[in-house]
Amino acid sequence: MAIQVVYIDDELELCQLFQEILTSPEVNVMTYQDPAEGIRMINELQPDMIFLDFRLPKTTGDLVARQLLTKAPKFLITGELLPDYEFPFEKIFQKPIRYDELSDFIINYRAKASDAKAR
Repeated sequence: MAIQVVYIDDELELCQLFQEILTSPEVNVMTYQDPAEGIRMINELQPDMIFLDFRLPKTTGDLVARQLLTKAPKFLITGELLPDYEFPFEKIFQKPIRYDELSDFIINYRAKASDAKAR
């Protein structure tokens, strides 16, 4: 079964890249430019992994993460060197993103989580 991944970023081009490059038979990617729509869909669909841009219109990834009603791991993506956030993200990725590394990370993270559940 494919990993369900959600990415919220207000930049259309980054959402398109994220989806085009990372979607595979193992990974299903959904992207949202509107944080409110992304929050609603995440809370409804309960994806496996969530990636949030830090700077979003009228909010931040930190504040969005606090509104998510899921235990799925949350990861911050930012172009800022020292973003001011308080949410305990699993990992922070710096822009520009290396999509090959991100793809490997997603597959490896999911494999580790599956192994931990099997024990």
